[in-house]
Amino acid sequence: MPTRPRQYEQLIGWRLRSLRKGRKWALKEVAAELRVSVTTVSDWERGTRFPSGDHLLNLAKLHETSVCKLLCAGKGVCPSYPCVDRI
Repeated sequence: MPTRPRQYEQLIGWRLRSLRKGRKWALKEVAAELRVSVTTVSDWERGTRFPSGDHLLNLAKLHETSVCKLLCAGKGVCPSYPCVDRI
C-alpha cells in the first residue's frame, strides 16, 4: 500500500475543519456523533492522524458529502487512491 504524503493528510484535515466550522460545530459535537475522542477529531483536523475507512464513511455522511469529495474536494482525482463511496 502506498504511503500518504504528509501534505495530503494536512489537506484532508483542513477540509474536515472547514466543513465542521461551516456548520458551526464544536470538536466535541463531531466526536460524540462519531463516537471517538475529541483528541482523535483534533488529530484528524491537524493532519497528524488519518481517519480509518469506516470513519471516512461516517465523516462523509455527517457532512452530507461523498468520501471522494471529502478526500479530493470533488475533483475526482485522489493521489494514489481510487474515489469510492463505500467500503
